[in-house]
Amino acid sequence: MTFPAVYPVGGDIVRPLKSRRGCKTCKARRVKCGQERPDCRRCSSTGRKCEYANTPNTNNYTFASAPTTISILDLPLSSTPNTVWRERRAFAYYFQHAARYLAGGLDIDFWAGLIPQVCRNEPAVWDAINAISTLFESPEQCLDPVFLRRQNGASFGPSQNQREALIWYSRSLSQMRLQIDRGSADPYTALITCVLYICIETLQGRIEEALQLYKQGVNLILNLRSQVSCTAVPVTTAALLEDTIVPLFVRLGTVALSISGVPTNSLFAPLENNTEYEFTSLVSARNAAVPLIAECMLFQREAQQHFSTVNGGSDPSEKLSDKQRVLQAQLARWRHAYDGFLQTFHRSNLNLPEASTSTVASLLIYHAAAYIIVSTCLTRNERIYDAYLPSFEIIVKQATLVLEASVGPDGMQPPFTFEMGVGLPLFLTVISCRDQRLRREALSLLQKAPPVQGFYKCSPGVAMAEKVLQIEEDLSLQLVREVVYNADGLNTCCNENAIMMGVQSALDLDIRTSIPATKHSPLLHPTRGDHTDEGTKQLPNLIPGKARITFVGIFRPANGLPPTVNENDIAKWNRGPDQTFLAFVKQQCDPISGAWRLVKDYAPIEC
Repeated sequence: MTFPAVYPVGGDIVRPLKSRRGCKTCKARRVKCGQERPDCRRCSSTGRKCEYANTPNTNNYTFASAPTTISILDLPLSSTPNTVWRERRAFAYYFQHAARYLAGGLDIDFWAGLIPQVCRNEPAVWDAINAISTLFESPEQCLDPVFLRRQNGASFGPSQNQREALIWYSRSLSQMRLQIDRGSADPYTALITCVLYICIETLQGRIEEALQLYKQGVNLILNLRSQVSCTAVPVTTAALLEDTIVPLFVRLGTVALSISGVPTNSLFAPLENNTEYEFTSLVSARNAAVPLIAECMLFQREAQQHFSTVNGGSDPSEKLSDKQRVLQAQLARWRHAYDGFLQTFHRSNLNLPEASTSTVASLLIYHAAAYIIVSTCLTRNERIYDAYLPSFEIIVKQATLVLEASVGPDGMQPPFTFEMGVGLPLFLTVISCRDQRLRREALSLLQKAPPVQGFYKCSPGVAMAEKVLQIEEDLSLQLVREVVYNADGLNTCCNENAIMMGVQSALDLDIRTSIPATKHSPLLHPTRGDHTDEGTKQLPNLIPGKARITFVGIFRPANGLPPTVNENDIAKWNRGPDQTFLAFVKQQCDPISGAWRLVKDYAPIEC
């Protein structure tokens, strides 16, 4: 499905407009005002007195409009009193509840300050806010087309609340398009509505449409930046663009990089090597972490491309190895600076605001996940993850704090978070960490997490993670049964719990040899207080190396089969074209030669 472009291709809506914010002198002369403050360039260069109808408060991002404009809050959008009441109630719910979840702890000024101010004079923003509020409060119905097709004709249309939200959304889109067609669209407002429309689409589970809006928003930003360079945009607009809007899009784009096929864009500036970090606030720490995390995810893509090109039969190039070391060093420097920043509060007996607790934990989570990704992506051996159990432990521990902070008064998580959530790191933990305690804790947290986080939907992630865990545990049981059979000369019937408890001892050699010999290997040092004799360590309950699979991806036959899959591979499951399949690689023992080899396999999942 192609989402209709709300904004012109190339983002070119920043052109000479009928100025509503220009100075009185330029309006009287009928010339384009550059809107520089306190005196515009045209008036200064000609010696004329420069006056504005209203001067915006740059600290609170309040925007000046024509003095005759009536506040949208005082102007009913419908003659039906009940509709007016519902609009006001929706706005109140947004302001009192939804905004704080969208803000994520650090951006409350944008979501609960700037946007409500702008909506007072911009009907498109007002309607978009009310649509978000209603979908946020009533997220009960899935509008995914595949979900609807699989209900065998059952009626699963949108609820009354959702219909009203979609009416507001449609009206907002129409208003925005009309302004653009008339040449009266403020580029600033266009960017804000783009952010809100992304929220609306993701709240409905329409990730592809949200991604298309994201790309349109990036084009708007790039076009607006070009106007800033030639002073066609007011200084206050330029400041908000770079300080608020661009970082927001970069964070959202970082989540998008986890989706296969989503390209990078020029908002991601290349990192400088040997960057030294020093943080004075959580905002500065986050602004430094996000591009670093994005660079790590792009590096993972580069590594995957290498292995797909050489078909897994070649070691990484020296260039890739060098880049890996550079990113590991950058991550270490960031963590050192971040720890130092947090310690300043403890030494000064200061406490970070309660709303910042989630941000502190989230940054630790994404740092740990990025470190795991960078350190492991240049090998196809699943056993390498055993060396990073402390990083997985950080993810699980800090994700627990994040979810405790985001739970609502009703004990439920919000249906959507705009910022990078815990979903992706928890998914990484479930499919890559083979400590069964940690991965099951991670799965439990993933099941409780907000359903949609940025562009990441948790329900498919949960389904994939559960299937990976199930397959590996089944393969572990199969291996242990074979060990019991080989040892006793017959296939002893064992209780499954007893078998799982025996995995460690029965395949102890396989597990011990699976641990990479690195100086940072956590298994060389106690990490949880489980001590035996000095110099030894009781190993965690790990999945045996030969029972581990490599996650490849998912596909639906209705959308076409991957190049390496044929119809016979999936025909045995007797499923419809809308069935989602997990593709993975596993180790298989040849019954004749006894040699182990890698084979591709597929399994249906429900998501």
